[in-house]
Amino acid sequence: MSKFLNRFVVDVSPLRERPDYRLIFTGYLISVLGSQMATVAIAYQVYVTTGSSWMVGLLSVVELVPQVFGMLLGGVVADRMDRRRLLLVLQCASVLTSGGLAIVALGATTPLTAVFVLVAVRALLGGLAAPAYTAASARAAGPRLLPAAAALNAIVIQAGVFIGPAIGGVLIGRTGLPWVYLLDMATFGAFAVLLLLTKPAPPERAEAEDHGAGLAGIGRSLLRGLKFTKDQPILRGVMLIDLNAMVFGMPRALFPAFGMAVFAAGPESVGLLYAAPAAGALVAALASGWVGRVRKLGHLTLYAVAAWGAAIAVFGLVTSFPVALVVLAVAGAADVVSEMCRSTLVQRSVPDRLRGRVSGLWLAQTNAAPRLGDARAGAVAGLASPALAALSGGLLCIVGVVLCAWLLPELRKAVNTEEDPSPRAAEPAPHE
Repeated sequence: MSKFLNRFVVDVSPLRERPDYRLIFTGYLISVLGSQMATVAIAYQVYVTTGSSWMVGLLSVVELVPQVFGMLLGGVVADRMDRRRLLLVLQCASVLTSGGLAIVALGATTPLTAVFVLVAVRALLGGLAAPAYTAASARAAGPRLLPAAAALNAIVIQAGVFIGPAIGGVLIGRTGLPWVYLLDMATFGAFAVLLLLTKPAPPERAEAEDHGAGLAGIGRSLLRGLKFTKDQPILRGVMLIDLNAMVFGMPRALFPAFGMAVFAAGPESVGLLYAAPAAGALVAALASGWVGRVRKLGHLTLYAVAAWGAAIAVFGLVTSFPVALVVLAVAGAADVVSEMCRSTLVQRSVPDRLRGRVSGLWLAQTNAAPRLGDARAGAVAGLASPALAALSGGLLCIVGVVLCAWLLPELRKAVNTEEDPSPRAAEPAPHE
């Protein structure tokens, strides 16, 4: 039995051995829960106000630019100041945005402009915080426990996406929207308190020493990371396969319409639809020990993305609410396996001194693509139907996998190796 657990169950050593990591991990888990509750509340509020899946999809477009900008800028800022202090400032600012949403929800009518502005500010703050959290948690875990910490962080996201929407849907139905936003405020505050209990986390070296201060230095730093990413076939392939999966397969913008109209199951069903993929992903992540021992990660990545697309296509065909939840759980399991493979390939392909900037680009990519997918799904649902939007997206995702396997042989042949990245010649010179 112990051998089975060691083979399949995630390693929790960072939580046992690293007090600062435990505090940061706990605060992040709490804040993710609150953010996911608020995500469902915002989507529900917009759909009830407008009756339009297209407007729900537009939320993701509004989030896209500030979030991507925040991640790109946040990666540089996190290398220039104390990461704990940066996270504290951003958590306090996020409390204010959640308060603003609560005030809007208390009104007799819903001013959509105010909602969209607050959503954009939330996206900017979240984007700025993501690289700082990644860097701070990595420092707190230490080099030896980085792989285990990465798996735990993935579980936090999946647990939050699973539990948060379900709680949010129940609270919307029983207490109303304002209480969801107030609880979101409390989760940001709790993260800030836990951060105060950790030690300062300044960067080990100032990025400005290599690239200069100001906008020009930030630009040069980002360009170096972009050039390296562009020159590496595996990195290009990983980003393209993720773009394919999310743009064509992402069904989130369809959940309010499926829950309220297709299945006619009430507001609680919307939260459950949001939670179902995360439930499958969480189970798969908790039993993901085997993924690290797969050598042909390129093959596994392609198979997992194809399984994601197939599940989303089936979701568009089903008429039973319980069956839809099961299909979405399968989709979530396939997605998290793909995510772990892609993350491993990214980290194996990047030398340490460029890892921050490439990770910032990777974060921007992985967060921008689902927003584009939401917009695509909402637009197709508005022009045709939610079912056709899901079915067509899933089938196009499978077509994209076939094209990636054919056109990107480096991705198809990518393997999991413990060796350091070898393409040093592709790195830009320090002052290029």
